[in-house]
Amino acid sequence: MGSLDQPAAAAVPPPPPWTCRLRAVVRLGLHRWRPTALAVVSYADTPVGPYGEALLAELRLPLRITVPWIVVDSAASALGGRQHWALPKELTTLDLDVRLDARRQHALVRVAERDDLRLSARAFGPAVPVVGAAVLAQPGRGPARLRVRGRARAAAASVTGGPSPGAGPGVVLDGVLRLAAPRA
Repeated sequence: MGSLDQPAAAAVPPPPPWTCRLRAVVRLGLHRWRPTALAVVSYADTPVGPYGEALLAELRLPLRITVPWIVVDSAASALGGRQHWALPKELTTLDLDVRLDARRQHALVRVAERDDLRLSARAFGPAVPVVGAAVLAQPGRGPARLRVRGRARAAAASVTGGPSPGAGPGVVLDGVLRLAAPRA
């Protein structure tokens, strides 16, 4: 694994759009009085290879998302996220177990020099098809279209540590994410 302090040694990440196969556990909640989604994601197939990440997304209307906190276990993903979308990606160690068919999902995110983030979820009900779209609106970049499709199950989720601890409704998602280039 490389270091973000040495970008010259890292390969240039492929340009957007990025289409990524994912499995995610998401806990919906509030952070600083804003609606949020805290997600732990396992990517099986991306333009920079498989990797994992944990992120806090602030949800705004109309269907806009800003990501103030995100950690990944891939230097190529960190570099690509920073260069293309101004995502504040930091490298960390992740220990993920994200499966749509399981009743319980657990994810442990070890963030160097910080408390660990632990997310657990209990899925219930059937998996249903989902399709969604939003705009990623990061400071310093133009808006980028984000689309997701796949299958989801409702869940009861709980988070300890990290930027937004607490319990609340959640979702377990198995699908495909497509993130376009930011508009100028």
